[in-house]
Amino acid sequence: MVLLQAAYTRINRRPRATRGGLSANELEATLPHWRGRVARSRFYKTAKGLIRKETAGKMGRKARTAERRAIFRALARFGLAELS
Repeated sequence: MVLLQAAYTRINRRPRATRGGLSANELEATLPHWRGRVARSRFYKTAKGLIRKETAGKMGRKARTAERRAIFRALARFGLAELS
């Protein structure tokens, strides 16, 4: 258990190569929390609809890429992420 806690602490404090070099803990403190922005059921319904639309007729890697893109679009729609 001690090793697990040490690993958890190290991972959450380690700066990332992306996300402005912030650690997981720093990112969590700066990003908006979803509960104040959207109901979970509404987000889920929106994301499912976008996933269905984006993945229609796609298979394999293309479907998985489209699914991820749809989830990020749903996050952006509710102000929980920015797309570049």
